[in-house]
Amino acid sequence: REWDLSTGMQTWKARAGNKLHSADYSPDGKYIVTAGEDRVIQFWDRRSGELMGILEGHQAPVYQVLFAEGGNKVITTDEDGVTKFWDLEKGKAIYEQVHIGKNDWMVRTPEGYFSATDGARKFIHFNKGNRTYRLDQFFDNFYRPDIESLLTQSRGKRSEKSLADSDLETDLPKVKLAAIEKEKGKEALIGIRVYDQAPGTYSESKPEVQRELRVYHNGKRTATFILGKKYLEKDGSYKVKMELPLVNGKNVFEAVAAAGIGLETAPSKDQIIVSSGTADSKCYLMAIGINDYQNPKLNLNYARADAKAFVKRFVESSKDLYAEMVVEEIYDSEATRDNISAVFRSWAKKVEINDVFIFYYAGHGTLAEGQFYFVPHESTRLNDEKSLDATAISSVMMQSQFETIKALKQIIIMDACQSGGSVEMLAQRGAPEEKAIAQLSRSAGIHVMASAGSDQFATEFESLGHGVFTYNLLEALAGKADGAPEDEKITIYELKSYLDDRVPSTSQELKGDPQYPYTFSRGQDFPLVIKRK
Repeated sequence: REWDLSTGMQTWKARAGNKLHSADYSPDGKYIVTAGEDRVIQFWDRRSGELMGILEGHQAPVYQVLFAEGGNKVITTDEDGVTKFWDLEKGKAIYEQVHIGKNDWMVRTPEGYFSATDGARKFIHFNKGNRTYRLDQFFDNFYRPDIESLLTQSRGKRSEKSLADSDLETDLPKVKLAAIEKEKGKEALIGIRVYDQAPGTYSESKPEVQRELRVYHNGKRTATFILGKKYLEKDGSYKVKMELPLVNGKNVFEAVAAAGIGLETAPSKDQIIVSSGTADSKCYLMAIGINDYQNPKLNLNYARADAKAFVKRFVESSKDLYAEMVVEEIYDSEATRDNISAVFRSWAKKVEINDVFIFYYAGHGTLAEGQFYFVPHESTRLNDEKSLDATAISSVMMQSQFETIKALKQIIIMDACQSGGSVEMLAQRGAPEEKAIAQLSRSAGIHVMASAGSDQFATEFESLGHGVFTYNLLEALAGKADGAPEDEKITIYELKSYLDDRVPSTSQELKGDPQYPYTFSRGQDFPLVIKRK
């Protein structure tokens, strides 16, 4: 009901469904939008009382509705914390936001593209009929850190693939994993079977179907299989057996398979708990810092100092955690692709499953054709894909090298600066790079912390003597990242939280614009250093 307050007379009324919770006028006063317990948004002509249309899509009672953008858009929020943005002319949602707790969120378009925090990707699921899908099952094809630019494109003119309902009608393969102790406390026998719910999904006559099986141990990727005739059983399923060493405590084994349309199967997990003692672990630290490049236009000021400072601070703060510290430092002209790969090959034979492996890189990073590259000393062109393939280290190459390192606890820390005289030569950093780094973390099952994000250049400051990222990293390792409750140890997740908070505020103070780091976590949390008083 609408009332004229000056006369006390009722001027308009309409039946708007059960338990109306919210209503709003359009900016021109011609229309009213209402919503409530029945989850339906109704659009009314204010003068005639005629129902002009309805909007449906909420799965919970709608508690707020507002006109926006000159009356062409409507924003609604429901009891589950889902906010939808509607186009009244088209009568459908443009995109939606979902908030979980204080810090986790997801934004999703009707086509299925999404951006989300790590926490949201863990907890958000979608239902289609009696099927349930994890958000991460759509990661490869539909994760878009640049979701904002996607939303502002011309409506109805997107040429990219959409995750149509018909795609979800496809019966995904099933993956079953079982783990048993082969040698008590030392080794596990893993059996994995992949079979179709709909015959023909995995067949030799369909080579276009991706048939990759990925195996993880405590979150770290330990093996990859391409499912072909070698693993094919008489019943049409695929069977894989493998042996993996055990660590003291919880051993969680997980398997997923790729399923062709950018979807992953639901994971299958099993675990073995080992309570026997374990040998003291070693920490292997590879630190790379490149100030001087073969192409002098790429030279940096603080990369070598950043790497040296990180090694010094880390060794001082963590030596009591490990039985032995093994450090390999590679600087400037020595930091070639061959030399870096040689260390990986050597350590692949030495590093054990209980050890810790840390890779610190300070130098240039760049993106070409959707592929992220670490740029060693001999690389001279940052925008040329052929040149980068010949001289740089791609994220795919890095992933395969990390897979050869048996340690389950692994982390990449990367301060990939782009500054000084090199700026005009550099590929634009931003969402595609962020996705490439997120994919590296997710695929390899490792923690990745990198220096810049969201189209921000990583920045060096003379007043700090370091890049903003490494400056805050050193502060964190000195003890400032020890969160509540303080326990004198700084873990991966405490470090991640500190960098996410401090890097933007420090760069804001120094240059007026925030620089947001990339921090992606996959795998176990573990203490990295001991806080020094």
